[in-house]
Amino acid sequence: MHLAISEDRSGRKKKKAKKAANSADQIDCTIWDGCPSARCTMPSIVKLQSPNPETAGAARHGTLVICALLRDCAGWLDYLGEVCADLGCMFDAVRVVFIEDGSRDATVRRAARLVDRLGGRLVKLGPDRIRDRLHRTAKLSHLRRRMRAEAVDEEADWILMLDADIYFSLATMNALLASAARHDGHGLFTAYTYGMRRLFRVGRHLIARSRGIRERHYFDTFALDIDGIAQTFPHCPFAGCRKCHNNLIDPSAGADLPVRSAFGGLALIRRSVLLESLADWPLEVEPGRCEHIDFCDALARGGIPTYIVTNAHAYCDR
Repeated sequence: MHLAISEDRSGRKKKKAKKAANSADQIDCTIWDGCPSARCTMPSIVKLQSPNPETAGAARHGTLVICALLRDCAGWLDYLGEVCADLGCMFDAVRVVFIEDGSRDATVRRAARLVDRLGGRLVKLGPDRIRDRLHRTAKLSHLRRRMRAEAVDEEADWILMLDADIYFSLATMNALLASAARHDGHGLFTAYTYGMRRLFRVGRHLIARSRGIRERHYFDTFALDIDGIAQTFPHCPFAGCRKCHNNLIDPSAGADLPVRSAFGGLALIRRSVLLESLADWPLEVEPGRCEHIDFCDALARGGIPTYIVTNAHAYCDR
């Protein structure tokens, strides 16, 4: 892992930055390589660097489709384009499937450019008075069901379901693929995702506030459901979280943590496995209930387990 702290002209601030780095040195927070900016002097920033794409993934893993819901996320699409270029060293082909819902920035234009470059499809949803009157979770369930249906129509070996505020490295993808190999590709493999408070971009370089790394807080507790563990939303149950202090589960005890439901903003599944569960996908969700819990329940009815891959770290810009 590579951690770098922005230099500062003040010795006092530089010392604080070094202390922040030491407290985060057990966490893989690698995203991008080679910061082009010596101008960045914020002492509370941990820079996120990624493995060299030329050496990060020697083995090829077939084809990958990345699917995402889009709304006002033009800047994130620039990041995703760079990710897809790097993932080309791991997969024979990488395509994208986007469901766009009412963006007011350059999202549609940049998404279309990415589809033209990589292949795939962009579905632009117009106004729908019935859908727009749905409860938020019911609307998200409808959109994600549409997204998954569009994704399985693409010929591919793997489908990566991704939220448009998630950042990850090639090491994250390697960990998800390794977990899938341990289970013969049978399951939904989700990342252990940290909420980062705020993320910043400097050119191709992504940096994040070190406080979010130090807390080690698993952010997506709304979608988390673990048998035998009472739901403690918005508090996560994991040991090592310096925000919640629940210590109910030690995530370091095993790389693959079986759960009833999880998502973390990033989940990998074989296309063939997703196709098996088509008939069990929920048409409606209970208002206020996370749509991911219903989706994972549908997978479970088809005998498909869900895992949190605790060494596959991703970061959410929240």
